[in-house]
Amino acid sequence: MQDFRMDTFLTVCEELNYTKAAKKLGLTQPAVSQHIRHLEKTYGTQLFGTQGKKIFLTEAGKLLHSAALTMKDDELHLRRKMADTENPVKEYHFGATLTVAEYILPDKIKNFLKNDPDCHMTITAQNTTELLREIDSGEIDFAVVEGDFPKEHYDYLLYSREPYIGVCGRDFACRTSPLCLEDLLSYTLITREKGSGTRDILESVLAEHNLKLTDFSRVVEYGSVGAIKKLVEQNCGITFLYKKAAEGELLRQTLFELPVDGFCLTHNLNFVFRKKSIFRKEYEKLFRMLK
Repeated sequence: MQDFRMDTFLTVCEELNYTKAAKKLGLTQPAVSQHIRHLEKTYGTQLFGTQGKKIFLTEAGKLLHSAALTMKDDELHLRRKMADTENPVKEYHFGATLTVAEYILPDKIKNFLKNDPDCHMTITAQNTTELLREIDSGEIDFAVVEGDFPKEHYDYLLYSREPYIGVCGRDFACRTSPLCLEDLLSYTLITREKGSGTRDILESVLAEHNLKLTDFSRVVEYGSVGAIKKLVEQNCGITFLYKKAAEGELLRQTLFELPVDGFCLTHNLNFVFRKKSIFRKEYEKLFRMLK
């Protein structure tokens, strides 16, 4: 069982304020300070530094923070596994980014469910930022994500490499002639919300060409891949997404791939879990089952 003082430490890390951490934990501020001093004495090093009235994590504190998140996630996973010993039905808690959850995982999960017809699954579909938060809090054990993540805090396995393309509707003016990215700036860009892996990729590509989202004549944000495709089909703008997410529309020719010169991008989807988890072998087994 994780020491209750470690929960105090994690809350102080989250708030970077002793008073706010104490209020969140229902403790007094001196009690919070005492817990941190105990941990600093235990590990023989300072965990927080001060700069004016603000506190910050020291390098040692950052190391403990990362390890404590993994321990918390492992403990919650262990609790579920121990509960499973009383119940023969296996339970799986994991997540995926919206595009992966809707267009890539279903066929894999179908096979998974056929092989284990009695198992229960809770699958969270969220953007990369939220899924990483849920891994850290122990709400889910792992996630298949398309966005970037800090590799110093997470272990990962390459799940797949997916083509990433621009698409337009039937009436798009320049659909049949080669374009450069700058040629597209006069059009409306329809894109996912901040924190989405699909959007992060586009922003990275634009930055390589010294461009940004706001260079488009208009930007429409929509948190649904399906809705974005419908708007593009109706010639309301253009978008960029994984080819897998538009396969049906491309075959039916309600969407068309944009002929952008030099735009030939394949992006990695990764199976992500907390770094140095004691359940790594189990996660590797689940990874192979979901492949």
